[in-house]
Amino acid sequence: MLTIIIRTLLIYAIVTVAVRIMGKRQVSDMQPTELVTTLIISEIAALPLENPERPLLSAPVSIMMLVADRDHHLAHHAQEPRRRGASSAAIRSW
Repeated sequence: MLTIIIRTLLIYAIVTVAVRIMGKRQVSDMQPTELVTTLIISEIAALPLENPERPLLSAPVSIMMLVADRDHHLAHHAQEPRRRGASSAAIRSW
């Protein structure tokens, strides 16, 4: 029982740090990719809690990889010039 409590507290702390790194937003303000990333993080965090035989380190490593990839992806696309075309015009008019 103590092991489960310790594992839960550690995973909670890791998920809290990951969410803070991603930026604190309400669900309604999230982009679709941010929402999907948040859902995936919650699923990854649940895996070692559901199965005590699963290594605890697998969750934080996977979560931090997701957050780092997301930040890298956002930084890469922020440097690209914004293209204006038919698709962006269609989205704006919608």
